[in-house]
Amino acid sequence: MRISNRARTPQEIANVYQSAMGNRLSVGNYAWRVTANDGLNESVSETRQFAVANPAPDLLPPVITLNHPADGSSTSDESIELGATVDDPEGNKMTVRFYGGQTPAPSTLLYEVSNVTDPSEVTYLWSRLPRELGVEVPGTAALWHFNEGSGTTTGDAANGNGGTISGATWTTGRFGAGLNFDGVNNYVQVADAGSLDITGDLTLEAWIYPRALTTDRLILTKRDGGGICNYQMYLNSDTEGLSFYAGGGTEYQTSLVPPLNQWNYVAIVRSGTTLTFYLNGASAQMTGPASLTANDQPIQIGSRSVGGTSEAFNGLIDEVRVTNRALTPAEIAADYSNTLAAGTYYWKVTASDGTNEAVSDPWHFDVLGNKAPAIALNDPANESQTTAKSVELSATVDDPEGDPMTVSFYGDASSNPTALLYRASGVADPSTLTYLWGRPPQELGVEVPATASLWHFSENTGTATAD
Repeated sequence: MRISNRARTPQEIANVYQSAMGNRLSVGNYAWRVTANDGLNESVSETRQFAVANPAPDLLPPVITLNHPADGSSTSDESIELGATVDDPEGNKMTVRFYGGQTPAPSTLLYEVSNVTDPSEVTYLWSRLPRELGVEVPGTAALWHFNEGSGTTTGDAANGNGGTISGATWTTGRFGAGLNFDGVNNYVQVADAGSLDITGDLTLEAWIYPRALTTDRLILTKRDGGGICNYQMYLNSDTEGLSFYAGGGTEYQTSLVPPLNQWNYVAIVRSGTTLTFYLNGASAQMTGPASLTANDQPIQIGSRSVGGTSEAFNGLIDEVRVTNRALTPAEIAADYSNTLAAGTYYWKVTASDGTNEAVSDPWHFDVLGNKAPAIALNDPANESQTTAKSVELSATVDDPEGDPMTVSFYGDASSNPTALLYRASGVADPSTLTYLWGRPPQELGVEVPATASLWHFSENTGTATAD
């Protein structure tokens, strides 16, 4: 028993416990015997065996310390590095997850890493750069990263709905590896499963690199050899745009046409009877099916007919996800470009050692965005009159982030003045600038547009003059 005149830390308490428990036997089979020697003779006992079936209890959860960005901080950066230190008192390896969102209870999984040793700092760059799709919490029915790079099967990161590859070849994808479909007889087939039979809200997503759009090109479908379909995402032959198919023959076609020979992010969200289509950030809406009907057909990626190659996709496909809920526009934007628009963001970290899980408190930060300068025209007042032959123009400029500005005054006799009167660079924030328009004569200005060259001859020294 010990009494200390200070508060010991959780780590110190854990260290004392571990030291005391350090001689415990791990799970396994053990044998033992005894010898006794009197100096002349030695006796040897029989050997006995026993098994240790139960491990020492894992009593303490990991400890999580959020490092950066500081809680309540603000930034104008386009990428935010989240950092946390995780430490398991018993030294067990951990699975660490970062969650983020714009509510005080962030639930979208941003990043997951397993087998983290003790202690470790784990970081995740939450940025504007496109990234692999993640397992949404809750909702992901299936997620095929196509990152295997070899073989004839591909795994599902969410629910074990692995697929068999027929004809499609491995190549460089949008993220890591991807699959190349020749538009003739290539597809991936995924067996039917309960997690794939979706009758309510739904989101379909993929990254595609089309090479030709001359006929219907199937991205993903859960449809039989005829027309009975649970859901389907494809490029239609009429408009060559992103489209949705469900039921027994209803097509929902858009004019959102993905450019050829480049990567495009496509998504279709069904929320109630509203269908929202997304292509590289652009969107279109229409009224969709009143209901979806589940079937026992497999999913095919890259073709339509079960076990066949009708309407085969010509190009590359990567990062295909089926979600059994309607993702929000903000979530779709994050999947396309992970854009952190101006606003407040919350994040938290969990760490699990296999027995116990720790959950941090959520921290938040503000993204200010790079807002445009504000301009207030001061003098003269709008629609005012004067008999003076010169007029002083005055304006106040103010940049929300305090960045230096280039300020230009334009004026002429038209309703849309384009003649440059005056320009100042490196203007501090905020500032009031004035310009006397009128007599006396002034230097010529750069007309906008049209000036090919303008030599002021203002150097006063040397043998060269600038345009």
